[in-house]
Amino acid sequence: MLTKILKKLFLTTVALSMFVTSMVTWRYQGDIHHMYPKIFESTKSYPEDVYNVLWAMHNQDMVTPTIEMREITFAELPSKLWNQSYSHPSEVIIANMIDDPKWEKFVPNSKSSTYKTFQTFWISQHISIKEVMDYRLKGIEEEALAYFGKSVEKLDIYEIVTLLNVRMNGSDGLLDRLNDSITLLKQVFPEKYKMLNIQKILPKSLDKNNYSKPHPTD
Repeated sequence: MLTKILKKLFLTTVALSMFVTSMVTWRYQGDIHHMYPKIFESTKSYPEDVYNVLWAMHNQDMVTPTIEMREITFAELPSKLWNQSYSHPSEVIIANMIDDPKWEKFVPNSKSSTYKTFQTFWISQHISIKEVMDYRLKGIEEEALAYFGKSVEKLDIYEIVTLLNVRMNGSDGLLDRLNDSITLLKQVFPEKYKMLNIQKILPKSLDKNNYSKPHPTD
């Protein structure tokens, strides 16, 4: 008897969750559809190290060595709406892109956590991880020239890690964040980056009079 009651409660809870999810989906679908895939189209391509660093920086507690888009399923939405959690680096990259005010003129932004969850869901279903990462890297060519006086293709791995940390989080605590990212890079891609060393100083090529200034593309 107790088992039947618990089963009914469980099914009722699931049904209600799906109903609420459907209603919220209906509420936001008009806004979400403003994000046409064409705004993510790009002819740009960057060195492999740039993608690897960006990916590693979004791993944190999720050591995921394969760069790929994980599609969020409709069945996962109730849990994600409730917990506002991320289970894959691709979700973190999307969420950070949506949160970044510098991208507001390109991607519809909202302070609503529910809206952000559905944006992340939609992008994971329609856009490739490379398109999202290329979109996240908009302006990096100008920044490489401004901070290091050379193109992205000519940056070494330490300069790339430094550049991505500056563009995402500014100059505060940059050396510590550089070394945190190096540690992550070695964890996520151990074979490729096992020879990297923790740094005692920032790259000498970094223009210290320029890197603390606002984002060059703002």
